[in-house]
Amino acid sequence: MGSNESEISPPESEKAVLLTESLDQLLASKTFSRSGQLKRLLVYLRDATASTDPSVWSETSIGAIAFGRRDFNPKLDTIVRVEMRRLRQKLDEYYAGEGAASALRLRFERNTYRPYVEPHIPPVPEPPVEPSLPDPPPPPAVTGRSFRSGVVLGAVGMAAVLLAAGVLWQVFAPTEKASRQMAESPIWSGFRSTNVVVAVGTPLFFRYQEGFERNYHTNLPDDLQVAEKVLAHWPAFPLWNLWAPFDDIGAAVNLDRFLSSLNSTATIVSARQISYGGLAGKRTIVMGQPRGAPLLVDLLAEQNFRPGPHIAGQTFGGFVNAHAKPGELERYPGANGTLMMQSDESNPDYAVVTSIRLANGGEVLNVFGDRAQTGAYIIRKLTDPMIVMELNGRVFDRNRAHRSAQIVFRVDYSRGTPTGLVYVTHRVLYPDKKQQ
Repeated sequence: MGSNESEISPPESEKAVLLTESLDQLLASKTFSRSGQLKRLLVYLRDATASTDPSVWSETSIGAIAFGRRDFNPKLDTIVRVEMRRLRQKLDEYYAGEGAASALRLRFERNTYRPYVEPHIPPVPEPPVEPSLPDPPPPPAVTGRSFRSGVVLGAVGMAAVLLAAGVLWQVFAPTEKASRQMAESPIWSGFRSTNVVVAVGTPLFFRYQEGFERNYHTNLPDDLQVAEKVLAHWPAFPLWNLWAPFDDIGAAVNLDRFLSSLNSTATIVSARQISYGGLAGKRTIVMGQPRGAPLLVDLLAEQNFRPGPHIAGQTFGGFVNAHAKPGELERYPGANGTLMMQSDESNPDYAVVTSIRLANGGEVLNVFGDRAQTGAYIIRKLTDPMIVMELNGRVFDRNRAHRSAQIVFRVDYSRGTPTGLVYVTHRVLYPDKKQQ
């Protein structure tokens, strides 16, 4: 297929088994025992899991089959939306009580009725924070050979995480403690001595009879309505969480090691399986573009640098500068910039680093650019003490804790791969709503 994206999740058959078992547990629970409507809905979802026809997840099919309304018209009848809302509320009740110990939890893909199961990340007791972190000697250089080995281990480790449904994946190699400057930097201070969720963006692929297809005009659930028109092969079935960029896997390996130096652990998940509510009280790093991590569309919507409007069936890339200052571009890449697959690979890319401290107690760090290699490259640079120290002085007021911070970089691709980065601009918002 010529893609540099690696498989990270179990086969569809194994995921279907996990989903079916979770639905059976719900049907056998006391929480759902007195709700005939919701039990009918759960039975339908369980039976539909075995189908390869994407139409079984449509509102029309659910209304006609699950609720027995032969002439169901979603424009006139709201029963599916009402019962799905009740189901989500009942699931919250179940997992807060009777199902609190469940290793897997039923969730629904954004803007669809298609269910999936995600690992439940239990709260991890925070270890004591050491009073000071001494500066370590320079770490040994990582050779190209050892880095390639790390990428392979990363791919295997991430597959094991999703297959084991929530078992922590860690690299247990001994690491040096991070320097005090790194541990206390505004970017990383919130990620010390805790469990960090590392969410990797997963591009949408389609399975057809002879193989797989990736089309850059189809990324989000809204794009499925035009899939038949833009795909080269049809019929085809969407695969949301089956692949991850190869470079992101390598970056996740290095990131796990870095987090260990902050006395933290890492849990790897697909970025399509996280929700805003799931960010509450947690520390989350989202690696990848909004087209592979839909939560970012909403999470960044109020930030200055944000994804542009999404139009179904059109390429979704880059980011806009909502309030451009003199000399700044209104969109990155600029008007002449296009996605990697449509442009000269020697052209530069732009990346935005976003750090957000949420009102629900969560903290999120996200990095993305148009090219698959860009985000992984920036993540590695953010673990370089020299670069972090420069950003500390250039971007942040060390006397105030930021509410959100965004930094834009230009990444050099003159040699076909990322070889350097240049600071472009930034925005920082403090709790008093003063921006600098």
